[in-house]
Amino acid sequence: MRTGEWGNVYFEKIFSSGGQLHVLVVGDVMVDRYIYGIATRLCPEAPVPVLKIERVKLAPGGAANLAGNIQSLGGQAFLIGVTGRDRYGRWLSRRLRTQGVAFQEIRVRARPTTLKTRVMAGQQMLLRVDREQPAPISSAQEDEIIREARKILPSVQVAVISDYAKGVVTAPLAQRLVALCRQEEKTLIVDPKGTDYAKYSGANIITPNLKEAETAAGMPIADRDSLRRAGEIILKKTACQAVVITRGEKGSALIQPDTQVWHLPAVSSEVFDVAGAGDTLVAALAVALAGGCPLKEALTFGNLAAGAAVRKKGTALVTRRDIRDILELMQKSNSSP
Repeated sequence: MRTGEWGNVYFEKIFSSGGQLHVLVVGDVMVDRYIYGIATRLCPEAPVPVLKIERVKLAPGGAANLAGNIQSLGGQAFLIGVTGRDRYGRWLSRRLRTQGVAFQEIRVRARPTTLKTRVMAGQQMLLRVDREQPAPISSAQEDEIIREARKILPSVQVAVISDYAKGVVTAPLAQRLVALCRQEEKTLIVDPKGTDYAKYSGANIITPNLKEAETAAGMPIADRDSLRRAGEIILKKTACQAVVITRGEKGSALIQPDTQVWHLPAVSSEVFDVAGAGDTLVAALAVALAGGCPLKEALTFGNLAAGAAVRKKGTALVTRRDIRDILELMQKSNSSP
C-alpha cells in the first residue's frame, strides 16, 4: 500500500471524525517528572556528577500518557485509574482534564501516585528514581473500576488495558474487563506487562514490545522466524485475534492465526527519546480502529504516530499535524528521483 493512497483514504477519515472516536482506557496512571540541568564537575564526596538544576517538567505517564495521545490524535479518551491522595495525583487530575480527557480517578489514601523521576544532564539520563506502591489493588477498588467501566463502555468503540505492573490491572480485573468488552461487543487492546499473559485471555489485540514478547514466549527473538514462533506462542496463551510486537527501530510485526507475519518498518530516522512511544502507538491504533480502519491500516497509523513520538524529547503528545508532517516527508521521499 502506497503512503499517499493510505493517507488519502484512511488518514482523512480519522481526522474528519469531529471527536466522535471514543476510547476507554483502564490501567496504571503515573506522573513522569524530568529534572534537567548541567553537569560540569564531579562531587567531592563520591565519583558522581554534580547537577545544576535548570528546570523541572511534569508530564502524564503510563495509561495517562496513552489517554492524552488519544485526545491529541482526534479521539475522546475516557480514563479510569488509581491515584494517591497527594499533590501529584491532584496535578495529574488537573492536567488530564485540561487536555480534555474524561478522567475517572479512584483515590486511595494509602497508595502514592506513581512517580517516575528522570535526572537529565543535557540529553544524557544520569538516574531514574521511582516512587510507587505496586501491590495489587483491593477487590473493592476492582469493583469500583468495573462499575465505572460498565457505565462508559456503551458509548465507546474501543477499549484499552494499559498495564504497567503497578498493581491496578490484576488478573481478576483483566478478566472482568475482557468479559465486559465481549458482552458489549467492543474491541479490546491490551498493552501488557509481566509474564502472566493468561490474565489477558480473550482480548482482541495484544501489543508487547520485543523484550516483553521474549519474556512472555519464554524464548529469545533473533530473527523473523523466532519472531513468528514467539508470536504464535503468545496467541496460544491469550487466545487473542492478533499480536503486535513493537521492535523499536526495526518497526512492528503483526502476527495472526494461520496468516503470514506482516512486517512494518519504522518510519523515523531521527530518534531523540523513545519514552512513551509504545503508549503513542497503542493510542493511535485505538483511534484508528475506533474510526473503522482495518487492522493493518490501523497499525500503519500507529506506526506513524510512534515515529512522530520518538522525534520529541521526553514524554510528549503526538498531534495530527505531526503525522501529516511525517506523511508529507515520506511522500516527498517516495517521489524523489
